[in-house]
Amino acid sequence: MRDGDDKLKLGKGVAFVKSQLCHLRREDDTWEADFFPIPCSGGKHDSVWMGMVLSQAHDYLLAQRMVEKPPSVNNLARLLADAMQRPLAGPIHRPRCLSMRARPEWAELVPHLKQIGVQVVSQGTLPKWDRTFDDLYAQVQRVRSAHEAARTRRRLPGEVAAGAGRRTSMAQSKKPAEEVSQPAGEGKVRLYTLEVFLLSGPITEKFARKNPVVSRTIQIRGDQTLEDLHHAIFDAFGRGEEHRYEFQFGKGPMDPKAPRYVLPGAFEIESGEDNPPTGRVDRTTIESPGLKVGDRFGYWFDFGDDWWHQINVEAVEDKVPRGKFPRVTKRVGKSPPQYAEEDAEA
Repeated sequence: MRDGDDKLKLGKGVAFVKSQLCHLRREDDTWEADFFPIPCSGGKHDSVWMGMVLSQAHDYLLAQRMVEKPPSVNNLARLLADAMQRPLAGPIHRPRCLSMRARPEWAELVPHLKQIGVQVVSQGTLPKWDRTFDDLYAQVQRVRSAHEAARTRRRLPGEVAAGAGRRTSMAQSKKPAEEVSQPAGEGKVRLYTLEVFLLSGPITEKFARKNPVVSRTIQIRGDQTLEDLHHAIFDAFGRGEEHRYEFQFGKGPMDPKAPRYVLPGAFEIESGEDNPPTGRVDRTTIESPGLKVGDRFGYWFDFGDDWWHQINVEAVEDKVPRGKFPRVTKRVGKSPPQYAEEDAEA
């Protein structure tokens, strides 16, 4: 007899609502979707499962979700509903075809996908999904190893010694927003509107069910730095303890070959690595990467708990109004506790 969560749930109060999904525009696109375990250490689980939905037509990551135990058919249904209704990139739509592995636990969802006009193809391999997952997993392993080696050679200024607290971290330092007294003229400083999506991190299943999408929209001036953007994100997600972080400007939010912008100390430490940093966050302005509307890039916070974010460029304006920047203009979902044990205690 199957566990209750392993039985497909449909109807009011769930993410996969056929009456809503069938009205979405259908595009001639094929998606690949699956979950795969990632080994963990030092936590209450031996592994977590990463779920992703990718399009074969472009490089967009449409949806991502982490679960703490082998995924059920409901986890897959929620992941697909997120990709259709709340994609991390691109327009809201249904695909014409979905490729997924021939797992018996997925079978219950297949007829319901067909009812909303999505053809399902079951196959043993998912070329794009497998390649993307391998790249992401290799990147996580590479960077973790690099940072562990770096810690033995030199600690960043202000970093707490290992064992002095719950985890190794940097001293908290928040930078206040800067006041613009006069509007910037055309051709000088531009205003960027960025939507920051939380992709994954140590989030409990309980929190994820109540907050399927967590994002913050931030406006920031082009002459402000990636360090300023980090502080804005830090505050917008209600975090209280600083850790190392980096920004990645590649084909997606976790491109292993992406140009990387890191903290000053990390720039010196990692200069000899296979994919050395491109620049420092405190010296790189928002204007520097040449961002355009529709571009997206990655932000990785805390190389241990691994909070991954995708940042979409929603607007670029030639004039900056009076006021303090960066500033948050929109919040979707609650901010998860920075540490999972805090959520358990609550």
